[in-house]
Amino acid sequence: MECISEGADIETAVGEEFFGKIDRSKLRDSSMRGVILLMKLCFTAMIAGIAEYHKNPHKEEIIKREYKNALSIFRNGAYTDSEKDQVEDN
Repeated sequence: MECISEGADIETAVGEEFFGKIDRSKLRDSSMRGVILLMKLCFTAMIAGIAEYHKNPHKEEIIKREYKNALSIFRNGAYTDSEKDQVEDN
């Protein structure tokens, strides 16, 4: 159980470090929770790209293009409709 707690503490510390150093003015969810979620998604895309490159280094350009597409989706959203259709209030 101690490992889970330590992992959560590390996540919080890293999230707080990023939270204090980035410009959150254009983020849809600029809360600590939103920034940590975005950070996790970006790191997941980056790690997936690195892993894919190690398996298939000859596909470097395709992997770079996919990574850039993932970042574009994070930045712009997946929908092409108006913003009101993209955001669901909970």
